[in-house]
Amino acid sequence: PINPSHFSQHTCLGSYLRLDCGEGYIKVITATFGRVRMDICQFDMEEQLAMPRLCKADISTFEVARQCQGKHSCSVHATTDVFRGDPCPDIPTNTWMWYMNVECMKKNVLSM
Repeated sequence: PINPSHFSQHTCLGSYLRLDCGEGYIKVITATFGRVRMDICQFDMEEQLAMPRLCKADISTFEVARQCQGKHSCSVHATTDVFRGDPCPDIPTNTWMWYMNVECMKKNVLSM
């Protein structure tokens, strides 16, 4: 389990991101799926330079909160199926990522 009460994690498309608050409860602060940083999930520098724009799915935080909020642990799959489509048209999927900012709470946020 992750000990800090506030932490961030990321993973690239196709991978799972596991959030674990031990005995605490997950509170999703923000979540972003798409291409939000230029230095993560890059595979080809020429490809990277050719597509400098950033993009993201607007419903990212909602979807992660729906799946994880108030649980002790949760795994989220970095896939376009979660978002019902392509949040980044014309950008290679190998540059996409999940980025989550989470807090572990002592009390369940769903009961507050």
